[in-house]
Amino acid sequence: MHTHIGIPPSVGSLATNIQGRISPLATKMQPAKSSAAPKTLTGTISDSMCGAHHMEKDKSTAECTRECVTKGTKYALVVGKKIYTLDGHEAELDKLAGERRR
Repeated sequence: MHTHIGIPPSVGSLATNIQGRISPLATKMQPAKSSAAPKTLTGTISDSMCGAHHMEKDKSTAECTRECVTKGTKYALVVGKKIYTLDGHEAELDKLAGERRR
C-alpha cells in the first residue's frame, strides 16, 4: 500500500522527525484532508519503487535508494508493509537514505 506524505518546506532537518498529513492512494495521489490529524511514523527511508525489498542486491539499501531516486522514483518511508511517499527536501532525504527514522 502506498501513501503520500507532504513535508512542509519549513522543516529544517528530517533527522529526528518526519511528519505530515497522510492520504491514501487510489488511482492517483490525492491531497490530504485538512481535518486529518498529524501522525508520527517510524520507518526506513527508501524509495517508492523498491520499498522494503531492494532490487539492486549488490548495493547497500542507501545506494539502491539513491540510484532509484536518480532514475525518477520518489523517496519513501517504509513502515511495516506500508510505503509512504515523501515530498520535499530531497537533499535532506538523500542524507538519510537507508536509515531508520521517526
